Amino acid sequence: MQATGLGTVRRSMRRILEINLGLKAYKKRKLHRLSLKQMDARHRRSKSLLKRHDDESVKKIIFSDEKLFVVEAKLNAQNDRMYSLAIEDIPENFRTVQRFQKSSSVMIWGAIGHNGKIPLKFVDKGIKITARYYQDEILRSTLKPNGQWTFQQDSAPAHKAKTTQAWLRLNCPDFISSEE
Repeated sequence: MQATGLGTVRRSMRRILEINLGLKAYKKRKLHRLSLKQMDARHRRSKSLLKRHDDESVKKIIFSDEKLFVVEAKLNAQNDRMYSLAIEDIPENFRTVQRFQKSSSVMIWGAIGHNGKIPLKFVDKGIKITARYYQDEILRSTLKPNGQWTFQQDSAPAHKAKTTQAWLRLNCPDFISSEE
C-alpha cells in the first residue's frame, strides 16, 4: 500500500513518523456539537450560577445523577488482540465475548458534595424513573431538609418535571431549578 501521493510504502512512512520523528498516532475524537442557541443558553446559565455562588457556597452544592450499569463484557474488536501461533491455541472463552438481547443491568442514583456523599440508591429492575417515582422513592428517602446546602441535578424529564420542582421548593433548603 502506498502512502498518499508520495510513492512511499505505508510501513516506511510509519517508521519515519514514529521512530525517526518521534510522532504518535492519535485518533479523532467525536464531540457533541452545540448550536449557537445552546451555547448562548449555557453561557447565560453559567454566568447566572457564578453570580449566585461564591467560593464558599459552591462547597455546599450537592450534585446528583443516576447511571445505568450494564453487566456485560466489553469488546473493542480493533484494539483487543491476542497473539498466538494458531487460533486453536487460544481457549474459546478467551477469544469470544457473548452478547445477549437483554443484558443484565442495574440503575443507581447517587449524590456527592464537598463534605461527603449521600448513600447510593438502587432502582429495582424494570422501573421507569417517572417524576412520581423520583420524588417518592429517591428524593424523599435520601434528602434530609436540615442544614445549609444546595441541591443540583441534571435535566432528565423526571428532574425538571413541574411536580419535582415544586417538591424541591418545599423540601430543600436551596436548589438549582431547571430554569437556572
